[in-house]
Amino acid sequence: SAGYVLMGVVNSTLKPLKLTVIWDGRDDKIPTGQTPWARVTMRHATGGQSSLSNLAGVKRFTYTGTLFIQLFVPKNSNMSVMDNVVDKLQVSLTSFKDSNLWLRDVQRREIGRDGDFYSVNVLASFSYDDVR
Repeated sequence: SAGYVLMGVVNSTLKPLKLTVIWDGRDDKIPTGQTPWARVTMRHATGGQSSLSNLAGVKRFTYTGTLFIQLFVPKNSNMSVMDNVVDKLQVSLTSFKDSNLWLRDVQRREIGRDGDFYSVNVLASFSYDDVR
């Protein structure tokens, strides 16, 4: 599914950077203290039939949504850590290629201080087709 593909792209980018990753839908504990971490969420926005059926009754359905990657580094840490993570994510997401899944509008949004952390969000719009 598209979710597994997107999570694979994010995981392959963040794992070498040694960030603790909190995946949506899991009961992972949010790190405290001086540990950089990320929260990854995928949300669908639209979806529906986008073609007529062929003679065999097969139809195309198109789905869109947003991939949210919330990044957190301790508020007193060197911001080059955050910049490095964001840069690698942007390169990974903008260079992603798949025959059925498209990523567009990769964005960096500086959120600022969030409790004991400084936060930046990386967002990407996605769309994909399902034929059934």
